[in-house]
Amino acid sequence: MNQYLIEHKIKTLAELWNDKKPEIGKFNYQGYEFRQWDFTIREGAKGNAWIVRKIISANNVKEAINNFRKELLAITDRIGFISQCY
Repeated sequence: MNQYLIEHKIKTLAELWNDKKPEIGKFNYQGYEFRQWDFTIREGAKGNAWIVRKIISANNVKEAINNFRKELLAITDRIGFISQCY
């Protein structure tokens, strides 16, 4: 099986804040790494987007992308619900 590093940009108004330094603007969940698209300590979160990345094992790139998106959709549905309620 091959391994593929897949990244995806998600447009959102939600900002990523993690009080545990040095990982401000970043968190991991179920093997996915979520980062603020544009983040600096001085200015905070900018850009209204996140970058999500994960290494996926699959037989080919099409299968890898489909698996990445399928798993990510379930996660972003939960995150979207929580961020809207917050």
